[in-house]
Amino acid sequence: MNNQLEMFDETTMTTMTEEPVLDNTETWDRLEKLNKEKTVLGIYISGHPLDDYYLEVKHFCSHQLKDIDLFHSPVKSFSFSGYIQSHIEKIGKNDKPYGILFLEDYSGSKELRLFGDNYIKFRNYFMSQSLLYFSASMIKRKWDGNLSLKLNEVMLLSDVSRKLINKINFNIQLSDINKSFTESIISIIEKHPGKHHLKLSVYNKHINLNFLSKKYQVKISSNLIHDMSVVSKEYILK
Repeated sequence: MNNQLEMFDETTMTTMTEEPVLDNTETWDRLEKLNKEKTVLGIYISGHPLDDYYLEVKHFCSHQLKDIDLFHSPVKSFSFSGYIQSHIEKIGKNDKPYGILFLEDYSGSKELRLFGDNYIKFRNYFMSQSLLYFSASMIKRKWDGNLSLKLNEVMLLSDVSRKLINKINFNIQLSDINKSFTESIISIIEKHPGKHHLKLSVYNKHINLNFLSKKYQVKISSNLIHDMSVVSKEYILK
């Protein structure tokens, strides 16, 4: 044994006996971390997959997944969002593909089975871990009169802001406005440049004046809402 150790110099021996240093690099992204939490614990601990698009979900989704089974009559148009936990594609008896989606939102989870154009038209969106916005209708099936979900449009939640949101309107009390207040607003909106229109509605019990900014446009986000909350917590997205 001693002869074997003599084959290595002191530097080599020191390197061999040092405790290995673990890599501190984060190997899981946010969705992977959440999925691990759900798999191991059965619940999300550090957040929810939809959290990054809370504004889009809150303002542009009329319903949640749990509501779909509560419809008792046709609905011309409604919208909801979902995180695709998994997606399975199968071939039906007519040799056409159909899809089984396992979706989650803040209200819970739901399995959707999509057939025909309802599936084929939007199948490219149905990838595992996709965050999606759905515009849909509830229609009566001709052959049995039961209600069926019909998808009218599907898009990534990350595209909702660009495609559906045009402007943000903050309500401001006239009594709050002074030089310092104005400087605060300018400082905030300069931090969030973008392509959305900015509108301010100034009001008191006698007047209501609307101003559309010609100089500034903003990027609507949770960060903008948070920063603007120091001057106005009342806002509308359009």
